[in-house]
Amino acid sequence: MPSKRGTGRKSVGRFGSRDELTCHVWAMQRQQVFPNVKAIAAACGVTAEAVKIIIETEEGLEDYLRKGCPTGAG
Repeated sequence: MPSKRGTGRKSVGRFGSRDELTCHVWAMQRQQVFPNVKAIAAACGVTAEAVKIIIETEEGLEDYLRKGCPTGAG
């Protein structure tokens, strides 16, 4: 289920963990795989708000830059 700020619940969409989700969000955003936040959210199975939070807070960005991410969101 998509998370809301302050609830302590974190969405993972169609991925097995929050780390996998953030990795794929950064891969799609930085490589411009999809044109906007809504498209990234749809591909990941989360809300646009969840993607916005990941991008605004840079959640998982450091790990993505250090380790990369498997290509393809599918």
